[in-house]
Amino acid sequence: MNDRPSDIPFNWKAIVAQVRADADAAPAGQVRDKLLERAAQLEISAHTEGWLNASDLRPPSEH
Repeated sequence: MNDRPSDIPFNWKAIVAQVRADADAAPAGQVRDKLLERAAQLEISAHTEGWLNASDLRPPSEH
């Protein structure tokens, strides 16, 4: 279930910054690696959402 209303955008930069800060504070190892992986996934999500919400995005045209 999605607890976040769809009209409130994520603050992607803040979320990624927090996960990266958590990774920086973690000792080298599996936990840190997972946090860095999660930060990379969040950045991809941010880029994808930006692309999907782009004002110049148009449906395919029929030829």
